Amino acid sequence: MIQRPLVLGALAVLSVSAPAHANDFPTVARVEYVVKCMNKMGEQSYDTLYKCSCSLDHVAERMSYDDFAEASAFAMLRGTPGEKGGVFRDPPQAGEMREALDTAEAEARSKCLIGGS
Repeated sequence: MIQRPLVLGALAVLSVSAPAHANDFPTVARVEYVVKCMNKMGEQSYDTLYKCSCSLDHVAERMSYDDFAEASAFAMLRGTPGEKGGVFRDPPQAGEMREALDTAEAEARSKCLIGGS
């Protein structure tokens, strides 16, 4: 479980000025991304907080929130089996959006010194 000071620190880091394009990410979406990233890294620390905040800032500089949300949905739901999953797997737009998100996140991992995948 995340400790209260760490969450407050996350909110403080996320509220720092960012480019105008990045400002279209709602606060809740920012916090969800950072918390998910920290959980993926397996550690709730200030080090992972800063790395994951950096990662989100990098993604937000490259994509609008609407594009990010759409790409995230395509990525998350592409494993849905059968005909229903085809909506998320098959359209060319789905692949393009997933690729844009994957590219932005790969650049962010490198820039923000996040190891692993």
